[in-house]
Amino acid sequence: MSAEEEAEMAAMLDLSKKKKKKKKSKDKEGKSSKSKSSSGEDDAAAAEATSEADLSAQKTLIEEDEARQEVTEDPYDRKGNYEYSELLDRVVGILHAHNPDLIEKKRRNMKPPQLTRVGTKKTLWVNFQEICTMMQRPPEH
Repeated sequence: MSAEEEAEMAAMLDLSKKKKKKKKSKDKEGKSSKSKSSSGEDDAAAAEATSEADLSAQKTLIEEDEARQEVTEDPYDRKGNYEYSELLDRVVGILHAHNPDLIEKKRRNMKPPQLTRVGTKKTLWVNFQEICTMMQRPPEH
């Protein structure tokens, strides 16, 4: 590459120079608003008066709606003043209503495991499958 090409590449890759931002066209808007302001002052005053009247009318409507909506207190609404024992009784009642099997506790008599010695270090559990079926558990753990 020649020296000129290297200088152009350096100039292109130079990040210290910032690009100039485009200016917004405020001048055009400012000129048009100045010409309108002289004729629009009367319109603005009229619009302001009507907006104040609308606001006051809206405020009176809101106050009337609030006055119509009377708050009546419900004597049965305790707003979270529950005791632990009441909540616990409620939950237990719902559980028993939906799951009647939980009410009856079946006591099962388990046979003791039968163990035998295999060699000097190992012990064999002979009735493992039978105990698993009594417990209603799969023997593959």
